Amino acid sequence: MGDVADLLGVERAEAPDPLALALGGKTKKGERKAAKPVGMSREVYALLGEQGLPPSMPTKKPSAKGGGGVRWEWVEFANSARADNVTFFHWVKASAQHPDYAYAKYNVKTEAVTYSDGEYERLLRASDWTRAETDQLMRLCARHDLCWPVIADRFEARAARPVESLQERFYDVVAKLRAARAGGGKGAKGGSGSGGAIGGLLAAPGADAFDREYERKRRHQLDLQFRKTHAMEREEESLREELKGLEAQIKKLKAKRKAEDNDKLAAEAAGLRDAGRVLSTAAADRGNGRHPPGRPYLQSHRAAAAFQTPAHQLGKTLMKKVQMVLAELQVPELVMATQIVCDLQDALKKDVVTLLTLQKVVAKKESDLQLLKQQQQGGGGGGAAMDVRSTSPGLGLQLAPA
Repeated sequence: MGDVADLLGVERAEAPDPLALALGGKTKKGERKAAKPVGMSREVYALLGEQGLPPSMPTKKPSAKGGGGVRWEWVEFANSARADNVTFFHWVKASAQHPDYAYAKYNVKTEAVTYSDGEYERLLRASDWTRAETDQLMRLCARHDLCWPVIADRFEARAARPVESLQERFYDVVAKLRAARAGGGKGAKGGSGSGGAIGGLLAAPGADAFDREYERKRRHQLDLQFRKTHAMEREEESLREELKGLEAQIKKLKAKRKAEDNDKLAAEAAGLRDAGRVLSTAAADRGNGRHPPGRPYLQSHRAAAAFQTPAHQLGKTLMKKVQMVLAELQVPELVMATQIVCDLQDALKKDVVTLLTLQKVVAKKESDLQLLKQQQQGGGGGGAAMDVRSTSPGLGLQLAPA
């Protein structure tokens, strides 16, 4: 009803304060409610509750911290890197002390390489360079700070010289002068025009190391990169992606082959352990209480089944190899059926099985080694391949050319 009365403009009785009713009090009669601000909807005004509008201005004033402002001055300065002694003005802090321009230290100039007549005749004379060309090159290098494209453009000679030739001559002169002047200037006594020890950029380690052929190849590679077209770049990108795919496949195949080899070795080791357990069954049976001490029993069943019991576990092929090895060792099939003889025969058969298993592993490794050697020699075409063969079913290995 309150909403309908508001829409129709009918006055309604004031509702009691819910907070006062909850606390057990009563609303004050004759107390006027705050009027709704002009332009605010009734729903928004109802959301404000009984507290009214929040303050729109901050109540906490920021406190000024620190001292006073920094004082700046308009001062005159000179740049020591300039030779014309011109002065400039700029703003700086009043407390700052700048005896020189702050950025003058970055203006590093290449010192002129000078030499006397005696040094040139003794150290620097070359058949393909004249004294005038060498002097001109040294002046241009000092003037243009070893900017070689500019130096090559400014250099005047009877025949055009490539940039690599200018660089080689300059660094050769620097290296010879540095070596001669090391240790107190021994090579500087040839004349009054000697420049003394070489300093600045030219004194840095490696400043005289120059390889003309390497520099020529480097510039050639940069020129090829500069002249590369978009089609060539796209082709290289596709080749790189294809190479990544091939490398991923090769890596996957290597991991798969390694896992297969590990599985084979584990299976062979498990077979070796099983063979050992099978061949030592007779010895284990003697200690488990089947034949108590003091009671005689026949050993002839062990001798009769010596070549047949392991066949159920080792396989017919392996058992035949064991019999062939025993025959090669001249071990008789019919032996005296005593406990010692049967135990020795079981131990011998166990050792033969171990030998055959190890020979199989060695043959596999030798085959892998020869395959790797053939791949390194040129894809398997070069060199004589080695064939790993056994001279007998169980004794020795022979490496024979294929």
